Amino acid sequence: VIGRDGGLPWHLPDDLRHFRDLTLGKTCIMGRATFEEVERTCGGPLPGRRCIVITRSRRALKGAEVASSLDVALGLAAGDADVFIIGGARLYTDALDRADRLEITIVHGAPEGDTTFPVIDSSMWDVTHEQHHPKDDRHDFPMTFRTYERR
Repeated sequence: VIGRDGGLPWHLPDDLRHFRDLTLGKTCIMGRATFEEVERTCGGPLPGRRCIVITRSRRALKGAEVASSLDVALGLAAGDADVFIIGGARLYTDALDRADRLEITIVHGAPEGDTTFPVIDSSMWDVTHEQHHPKDDRHDFPMTFRTYERR
């Protein structure tokens, strides 16, 4: 589970900090609903990142570039050192075969939700890093940050 009602189904400040540390100064590609959730929770686009939003709408989005497809978004990001796909679920599915690295937070719990991440085929990926974070007063669940590299 990665989402519930358009948002995150947990409160994990260290996960948000990890996401920020990974993506700061980088390009983030996302779907329109993810961009709208970021705007709602952050008060605008992700600061310090290049935001490319995939949408069928042709209207301008403040603080973001608009692309009509994943191919167009990746074309806009061509030449950028690191490009992160940050949601939603359909975009993860569409981009998984093109990725060379996955940065995944595994939440050790059973939060209720309506959105899931695609299955990671372990025959295609090697785990190259793991860092565990226990549950505490600030975190609803224990979690593991895991990096996968394509074989």
